[in-house]
Amino acid sequence: MPTEPSTLAVVLIALDGALRERGVDFDALVREVGLDPALILQPTARCPARKMDRLWERAAELTGDPCIGLDVARHVRPSMFSALGIGVLHSRTVLDALRRIARYFAVVSTNGAVDLIETSSSTRLVATAGSAGTGGTPYARDGLSVAILELLRLLAGADFRPARITLKHAGYDQRARYEAAYGCPVEFEAPEVAMQFDTAAVSGLVASGDPEIAAQADQLAQRRVDRLSPDVATARVRSLLLELLPAGQVSQVRIAQSLHQSASTLQRRLRQEGTTYQQLLDETRQWMADAYLKDGRYSLAEIAFLLGFADQSNFNRAFKRWTGQTPGAYVESSRSG
Repeated sequence: MPTEPSTLAVVLIALDGALRERGVDFDALVREVGLDPALILQPTARCPARKMDRLWERAAELTGDPCIGLDVARHVRPSMFSALGIGVLHSRTVLDALRRIARYFAVVSTNGAVDLIETSSSTRLVATAGSAGTGGTPYARDGLSVAILELLRLLAGADFRPARITLKHAGYDQRARYEAAYGCPVEFEAPEVAMQFDTAAVSGLVASGDPEIAAQADQLAQRRVDRLSPDVATARVRSLLLELLPAGQVSQVRIAQSLHQSASTLQRRLRQEGTTYQQLLDETRQWMADAYLKDGRYSLAEIAFLLGFADQSNFNRAFKRWTGQTPGAYVESSRSG
C-alpha cells in the first residue's frame, strides 16, 4: 500500500506566525483540521499532506486573504527545512543550494516534487504538485515558493532575487503585492510554478559556504528521504552504501546480507525499480567524492580509501568515467568557477 504523502510539521511555524498576526486562533484551526498543535515542537514529525491542504484553505477563508502565503516570509526559519535547510545555508553557491532543494525536497514534502532545469543562461526551479498536500493549493504554493526564496536569501543576502516567477493562479488582482514579495516580475496563469534565475548570477561562490557541513547535512537529508520509502530496495541500498563505504569496500553480497536477502533477489528488485547495484554504487561514490574533494582536507589516496577503491589509480579512472575529468582537474575547475 503506498505511503500517504506527508509534510514536515515544522513548516507550520511560518503559517502560525502569519495567522497570529491576523488574530486567528492557530491552535484551534490546527485542531479543526485534525492535527495536534504540539507537532510543530517535534523536529521530525510529519503531517498528512491532505490535512495541510485543508489547513491552508481554511487559513485563506478565515483571513479573507487569498494571498496569505506571501506573509509567511517574515516567519521562515531554516529549521523548517530540517537537514535540507542546513545544507542550503552552507552551500558554496546558490546553484549548489538549488540542486540540494531539488534533490532532497522530499525531506519537506513527499507530495509532488521540485525539479531543477539548468541551461548555460538560465536555471529554473520547477514545482510539480502531487495529488494532495503542500503545493496542492495556490495558497500553499505561494507559501512554499516564498519560504524557499527566503531560505536562499539567508544564504545569498537580503537583496537576492529571482529573474522571474511564474504561478498558475490568476493573482487575485494583487500583482504589486506579489512582485514586492518576490522582488521580481511575476507571470500569472502560467503553465508551471517556477522560479527562474540567471545561471551566472547563481554560480558565484558564497563567502559563508562550508562544504564539510553541507556534505554532512546531505547525508542526513538522504537518510531521511530514504526512511520515507523504507520498502524501496533502491533507497535501502543507497542508505547502506552511505553508511558502509567509509569503513571499507562493500560488495553486493554484503549489502544483500545486510538486507536479509540473497544477492539474486536484490538484483531482481533493483531491476524492477529501474536500476542496478553497480549504478547505485557509482552514483553514491560520485556524490561522496564530490563532497570530499570540495572539503579540501583529504588527499586523493584518502578519498580512494574512503570510497572503497583498492588504490588511487582505480579511483582516478572511475572519477574520469563519471565526470570526464581527473579529480585534480575537477578541483581546479570548481575553484575557478
